[in-house]
Parts: sequence; C-alpha cells; structure tokens
Amino acid sequence: MAVNNRPTFAYRPSLSAAKLVNADGTNAVDLISAGDSGNKVVGIFATGEVTANRDVQLVLERGADSFILTTVAVPLNSGRTNALPPVDLFTEELRALLPKDADAQPYLFIMAEDVLQVKVLSAVTAAEQLSVMAVHASFDDEA
Repeated sequence: MAVNNRPTFAYRPSLSAAKLVNADGTNAVDLISAGDSGNKVVGIFATGEVTANRDVQLVLERGADSFILTTVAVPLNSGRTNALPPVDLFTEELRALLPKDADAQPYLFIMAEDVLQVKVLSAVTAAEQLSVMAVHASFDDEA
C-alpha cells in the first residue's frame, strides 16, 4: 500500500440543521451525513420552542447499527429567550470522553457513510419544534 505523505485537513466548513417536529414522533432525523472521507464535528447545540422539557438523543448510525452517544435535556424555550441559552449537546460528560484539538476544543470524527442523527424520547406537540445545529467540516479533498 502506498504511503500518503499529504497532510489531511478538514475542508468545507458547514453548519447543518435538523428540525424535530410532531410528524417525526420519536424517529431519528438526519443531522449530518458524512462525506466520502469523513467529517470532523466541533459543536452541536439545540434550541427548543417547546412547552415542556424534552430529552434529545444524539445517535450515530453506522450501516445497520445505531449507537446512542448522549441524551441531553433541552429545557422549554432554550435559545428562544435571553434567559435560556441554547443547549450544548457536547455536554461536560461527553467532552471528557472526546479527543481535543490543538486549541483544547473537543471534536468527534465520523467516518465515511456515517450519519449523525437526533431524536426526542417523547414526541413534540403539533405547535412545537426543536432545532439542532452542528458545526462540522468534511475531509473530502477539494481537488
């Protein structure tokens, strides 16, 4: 096998978003579909236009298997008022388990064909929605 001496960088920074609504029930919704060379995820946060706290799960789908990475409580109206900021899904507990980059920031690598998904444990009502955003970059070469 030939050795690749080219440095690898994360290209194409992106902000992906998923909206969880009543029609989704408790089904997982795609947040990031990894590029052909994988992705580096550096942040995930949620806002909730909901009337009750909701538990949100971050799920890694790899082939036919799903892996729950974390479950986070999203308080009602998080990120919708100045009193409640958006909720960081990279919780302190999850941050402790993730590798850190040169700036000491946690990140999550997802492999080619992985899908990062989000879901709620109890469906939101018809008038509600939860929004989840992810900051990430693909390792797909620009050439």
